[in-house]
Amino acid sequence: MKAGKSITDFEAVAIVAGNGIGAGVMAVPYLASKVGLVPLAIVALVAFASALLLHLMVLEASLKTPGRQVLSILDKFLFRGRKPLIYLFYGLIFIGTLSNLAAYMVGGASVSAGWGVPVWAGAAGFYVVCALIVLFGIKSMGIGEKAALMGMAGITAYIALASSNGAVEVAVMEGGGDAWLALYGMLMFCLGSYLAVPQVVQGLGGDGKRAGRAIFLGLLANLAITVVIAASVMRVNERATQVAIVGWSREVGGISGLVGSAFIWLAMATSFWSVSYAMKDITMEQLGFKSGILAWLCSTLPAVAMVFFGGEFIEMLKLAGGATALVLVFTLIPAFKNSREQRTADWSMGKFGSAAFRIVVTAAYMAMAIGSTIPVD
Repeated sequence: MKAGKSITDFEAVAIVAGNGIGAGVMAVPYLASKVGLVPLAIVALVAFASALLLHLMVLEASLKTPGRQVLSILDKFLFRGRKPLIYLFYGLIFIGTLSNLAAYMVGGASVSAGWGVPVWAGAAGFYVVCALIVLFGIKSMGIGEKAALMGMAGITAYIALASSNGAVEVAVMEGGGDAWLALYGMLMFCLGSYLAVPQVVQGLGGDGKRAGRAIFLGLLANLAITVVIAASVMRVNERATQVAIVGWSREVGGISGLVGSAFIWLAMATSFWSVSYAMKDITMEQLGFKSGILAWLCSTLPAVAMVFFGGEFIEMLKLAGGATALVLVFTLIPAFKNSREQRTADWSMGKFGSAAFRIVVTAAYMAMAIGSTIPVD
């Protein structure tokens, strides 16, 4: 596996966008339809600002960390060499990542299932295609993510255009606080690309300024696609389905089914590439693997097995993965605080990393945790 090549700024943007976009873009329209356009805009802006602050905190700490992976940050600035805690967190991240990777494979396989291909064959094909992208290193992944992001942007524009004549009168504002919080929790989930930050730092040669710009634009691209998809689906569906593109394509007709399937596949593939690559790097760092290929296979093959255990098992592990993500967030913030005692990085958040902003980010992710527990039916 080649890992030494640099990536362009656009490829870095695409890696950040791709890491999170597959997480919940299909579910946001359903939740947005319960609150209306104005709350969608307000919640989207709040979620973007909160997520951006956390990702920039991870960036600043990563620039001061030799290994530059998320667990390296915790090891250096929080656990301070206490390896049992590092291995515990590695296990938690591994479990959470497996559930996500399995969900992405099932999502990708669902596209081919619509063409009569068995789920297992679709999942296997999805895995092989993703492997061909990831196993050639970060440059290959950057190119793949860039192509996929451009494809998703084009499809999003088509969806917006095809929905412009929709007959549904979209609500401006409705729903209560619970509905707002549920939407906020899902949007924050979509914007969870912190595992991609070390990849961007690596690919851009440790240039904090370029990495910060890539994180901003990547999260913004993710949010823009998610919000446009939600608003477009709401224009043609009075009450969006829980898997948004399915209901949208049924209402619009024509080639929309094919277009929607392509979007779903790309969204799942981009997230699979970025998340699995991040897990490969973490596995190499923590377990001492010399082979990137072996580390990637060990990080992803258990997810392949999970696909055959059925939905309930995956759902249970997704809950564990969600809890792990929150635990990780709440350890990254104090680790970032400790990292500010070391002023060796060429790039810094400045006042935006102060105690006041750390409190704001902590509160934002506590609200996400609450929103994630609210039933969506």
